[in-house]
This record gives sequence, C-alpha cells and structure tokens, in this order.
Amino acid sequence: MKPKTKSDSVIANVSHSLLVGLLLGVTSLLVLPAAAIADQQPPLLSNVSSPTVAANLFVVAQHDNLVSIFNPTNGVRLGQPAVGNHPLRIAMNPGGTRAYVSNNGGSTISEINTQDGTVVLPAISVTSAPQELTVDPNGAYLYVVHQAGPEGCPQTLTNTSVVEKIDTALRTVVGTPTTIDGMLAKDVLVTPDSMYVYVANYNAGVVDIIQTSNMMEVAKIMDAPGARRLAITPPGTLSPPLVFVTDFCANPTGTVTVIDTGTRMRAHDDIGVGTNPRGIAITPDGTKTYVTNVGSNNVTVINNTTFAVLKTIPVGPTPWHVTITPDGNWAYVSNSGSNTVSIIQIAADGGQWVKDLTVGDGPFFSVVNPANNKLYVSNSHTGNPPDPGTVSVINLATQKVVATITGVGNGPFDLALSGPQ
Repeated sequence: MKPKTKSDSVIANVSHSLLVGLLLGVTSLLVLPAAAIADQQPPLLSNVSSPTVAANLFVVAQHDNLVSIFNPTNGVRLGQPAVGNHPLRIAMNPGGTRAYVSNNGGSTISEINTQDGTVVLPAISVTSAPQELTVDPNGAYLYVVHQAGPEGCPQTLTNTSVVEKIDTALRTVVGTPTTIDGMLAKDVLVTPDSMYVYVANYNAGVVDIIQTSNMMEVAKIMDAPGARRLAITPPGTLSPPLVFVTDFCANPTGTVTVIDTGTRMRAHDDIGVGTNPRGIAITPDGTKTYVTNVGSNNVTVINNTTFAVLKTIPVGPTPWHVTITPDGNWAYVSNSGSNTVSIIQIAADGGQWVKDLTVGDGPFFSVVNPANNKLYVSNSHTGNPPDPGTVSVINLATQKVVATITGVGNGPFDLALSGPQ
C-alpha cells in the first residue's frame, strides 16, 4: 500500500471530532458481539486538544505504513495516520499524550499527538533500522536501539550498532549515539530512577548498561547467546530492582539471566528454563516472573526471591508473548503457532493453565485496558487483501473472545493504549 500523504491523513479531516467517537463508546453495548465489528468510515480525531486524554487503542500496521486508532469500547476506527516505512514498535510517554513509532524500514521515529491523532512533522531523524524504543519515567527522553541483520541461532558477532537518546521536547538526538557491539539489539529499558539504560544485545550475547547522563557504557554483562527480552521488577517491590533477561539461543535449553541494578552485576547463576525463551513478564508484586518458551511450548514460572523454578506450564504452540493483568491474577500467552491465547491463573505455586481461546491468525502482542476488564490481541498475520487486519478482544471477566476489531491494516503488530501509563 502506498504511504498516505498529509492530505490523506487525519490532519485533513477535522470536521469529525473526537467527541463523536467518545459518545459512540458511551452509548454502545459494554459487551461487544462476537462477530466481527464492521469496518466503518472513521470519524477522524479532532485537532483540538482535550484536557483529558482518552484511552484509545493505537495499533501499528507494519506493512501499510500506518497506525490505526480505535475507540476500544465499541471498536470504531477514529483515524489512520500515516507514519514511516515498515513501522514496528510503539511507545507512549507517561502521560499517554504522545506515541512514538519506530520506522524500521527507514531512519525515522514518528511522533503522534494522541489527543488529536495527528503526526507531528517532521519525523525525528535517527540512525537506520530503529526498532525497540522506550520513554523514560519522566517523559523527557526517548531511547532507541536498532536492528539491521537476520535473526537465528547460533548468532555470530557482526559489526556494531548504536543506542540513541532523544530529547522529546527538542525532538533531536542528544549528543553522539553510543556504539555497542552487534547489530541485533532486541530490547531496551530504563531503570525507574531514569539513571541507566539496559540493552539486550542479541548477537553479542551481552546486556549493555549505559549511564543516561552521559550515554557512556558502564557495564557489559556477559550473557548466554541470544539476549532477547528484558523485564524489571516494579518500583517498590524488590530493592534494588532486578532485571530478568531471556536468553533465546542458550543450549541445550534456554536460560534467564538476572541482573542486580544496584551492583550492575549478576544476581544469580543463569536459571534454566525451556527451549528458546522469549516473552517475559513480572507480577505487579514483583514476586514471580513468567517466561514463554517458544521452542518447547510452555511457560516457566520463576520465584524472584529464591530464583527457583516454581512450575512449568504447558501452553499452545509457539508462545511468543505474555501479558499479566494489573491485579496480578491472570497471565495471557499469545500462541502464534495455533492462533490461540492460553489463560493461566496465577497462584503462589506458579498457577495453572485454565483454557485456550481461539483468536485471529498469528496472535502476537497484547495489552490490558485501564479498567482491567478487556485484553486486546494483535493478529499479526492478518491484513493481506481482502483480509482487513484484525485485533481480538477478550473479556477478562467471562474469559471469552467477545469481538474482533477489523480494518486495522496489513500486519497488525505492536499496540498500546493512550492515556496515563
């Protein structure tokens, strides 16, 4: 699909206001029909800022070079602003007023004003192939890492990449980008005090720790091969916070590395999990970590105090991603190999599998709404014509798929909700 021009974007259609979409949400049924929601001509967002940021759903359509914006209550599409080439990931600032999209096929970051749906121009210029990105807890800086090479195991070290710090007010890269070994940086997070950035360096087999004040690398944690995803214990749970790293290419089985953010050293020996660990999530109380093992079709549950494996829970084929609800009671696992979502009831002993729900083709990322009553799942293999691209909606009270949002675009991938994060 040809990228949309400014005249095609939400900026050119200001006659339909955000209020229309919000009123539709109030008057619609709270439980949506299980049949697909019709692809409607969207009432595009107004360009008049609102003092309250609505919790709208933003979905990256990676093969259509756009972001679809939906009212999550009724599934009405509110806008489809065009972004850069092959967008992949989306990150919200803490207030949920700005969304940042990495355009992996080019050298830009697109910034979206979530209050009116417009793309802020010009795009933010960065080094080529931006991928993972995150905003610091203060909202002042955006950190971006880059991927410019093929995945696979085993990995060999090839060339170098950079980590960039972007001033969100000035919309420019601060200083000189930090160079790291390897071209497959797969994840990035900022510590709660905003002082350090951790980078999962996939083909270098390390975790790079960078001091944010001067963007100098202060530690390099030697990791098992294929450092893939990072998770940090929530503020106020463990002191100091711990960073958990999935090691996708570790042999003969996968491992999880644990890093003490106080000493910036390993907190424990690598923890053995399943084959090809990837997705990772920590319970809100900081006590347990859930890891999806793509190659062995199960989830490993780790006790974050003793570092013992509490339980291994079978799920569906190819479990890529896991989301834990804000109340800490449930984990939802996206199984791309079976087009299902596995539901795990969390308990002190690690919990148990409850059931699988059938969703769309290639379920990947998921997000829970602020009311903690619905889960939205991107079906990443949908969107090739005549398929409109879909997001599945799961009611968390009934544990059922209650709707399918259509008209998302080709290759729905990452997704996020606006509003306070």
